[in-house]
Amino acid sequence: MGITSSVPVDTIPDPSPLPGSKEEHDELRKALDGRLHTFHHDRETYDKIRAGSNGTETWNIDGMGKPIAIAACQSAEDVSAAVTFCREQCQPNSIRVCVAGGRHSHQCMINNSFVIDLSGLKGITINEEEKYADVMGGSLQGDLDTATEPYHLATTAGHVSSTGCGGLIIQGGHGYLERKFGMVVDNLLQVEIVVANGSIVIADEKQNPDLFWAIRGGGGNFGVVIRFRLRLHPIPEKIYAGQRIHVPLGMGWFPDRAPLIKAFSKTTADSSDDNGTGLLVLPCGGPVVENLVYVGPVEEGQRYFAKHKKEVGYPLVDNMKGQSYHFGVQRFAPAGGGNFYITGVLVPRMSDEFAEALGDCVTSANGPGKKTNCLLFLVPMGGAVSRKGPEDTAYPHRTTLFWVIISGDWIGDPGTPEYEERRKRTVAWCGMVQEKLKPFATGHYGVLAEVDTHGSKGGEEEEETKRDGDGDISDRDTDTGVLAPMRGGTRNVYGPNLPRLQGIKKKYDPTNIFTINDNILPK
Repeated sequence: MGITSSVPVDTIPDPSPLPGSKEEHDELRKALDGRLHTFHHDRETYDKIRAGSNGTETWNIDGMGKPIAIAACQSAEDVSAAVTFCREQCQPNSIRVCVAGGRHSHQCMINNSFVIDLSGLKGITINEEEKYADVMGGSLQGDLDTATEPYHLATTAGHVSSTGCGGLIIQGGHGYLERKFGMVVDNLLQVEIVVANGSIVIADEKQNPDLFWAIRGGGGNFGVVIRFRLRLHPIPEKIYAGQRIHVPLGMGWFPDRAPLIKAFSKTTADSSDDNGTGLLVLPCGGPVVENLVYVGPVEEGQRYFAKHKKEVGYPLVDNMKGQSYHFGVQRFAPAGGGNFYITGVLVPRMSDEFAEALGDCVTSANGPGKKTNCLLFLVPMGGAVSRKGPEDTAYPHRTTLFWVIISGDWIGDPGTPEYEERRKRTVAWCGMVQEKLKPFATGHYGVLAEVDTHGSKGGEEEEETKRDGDGDISDRDTDTGVLAPMRGGTRNVYGPNLPRLQGIKKKYDPTNIFTINDNILPK
């Protein structure tokens, strides 16, 4: 179902009044042509915008708090005015700044924050001759697919068409084409960004190259990106892709989960053919679903995956065929309006032990129980991703072959006892999976349900807060949580690039306005 304005927000305490004087509020409202919506000023419009606007819905009810205000931006100048207000009025009053693009983030609409909403800043422009796309900051992945399809061009993009381009790109960006063409940040040519002092700047290899390096994997630490320029690549009109669904009975033609996981790895992440890729889905107590993609001619893909089929027994479903990458492979858009908790780990290689651990996590016996839906996604990397060095961009995990996405959702209305009980079981399952996979993991992908503070002020050890999204709904997504006295945070997001990122953060956001992310402390 989609999200409507009837979401029960009254389970959350009301936010604080917007800081600043009435004159300062009126000045910002005038700069935004009236599109400043506050809880205490125009509640009805605020509730509608909070749930969704301009065709972009707030996907995760569980992550949808009550911000103080929402600035509905439609231009670079709007974003600049909002950032300037946040620097002058919000930060001195300890009001944090959210950026809402595709609104899939757990941190796009948190309690008592000021939201810079980019859903009105959409648009894709294709330069067919030079093979690049200019993508506005509020655009969705599906917008990019629709715009590039007529030209038979594509670039690496996320697996879900309703995901926002901005949040995906600045963290690194995984997708079906990354083994062939690299991660999304490897195809980023330029950004236009509003930095903490309100300036609108261009960053690429020649202009502000330090900022351009940092934005490719450093997340939302450096400003609000209002335009991305992405390299495009020719792609066949049809590629060979589809699903093979297996019943993991562990006998005869129906192998158990671990052999299926290893066979998937062999034909994707461990393959020397960069065209072979996919996404493995492991629902708790359910079948094993292989989404398989060959980024090349249909005939070559048929031959490639025919050998794989002999190794995986007898699929219950096999719908592999020639189809459009843009309107076949990239059309996955799970319904929003639910309650989601998503985390994950990065794993460098496949092993018998890792495959067994994955399989064990999703048995019915280890599941979180009724009224929940928990599953693992195995995203294969390697290929072009691994041919970049860890310091070529801010994203460092180049030798990692797998991203395991740990996803749970549950049924219920926020604030009810049933909701909180099912949420507790789901989050506990996610934690159990993380513990089981910890011996195999070497890092984390930024900004899911869990975020950290990375680095320390003045070069000294300090206690840093892990914001894990748990706890009572009234304080969820705030700085309350488990104290982690570890330099660099409890999650390895930035690896060896953290010191360099801290220096760039100090240059472009010295007072740390942009904190709702895997936050890099200026140094």
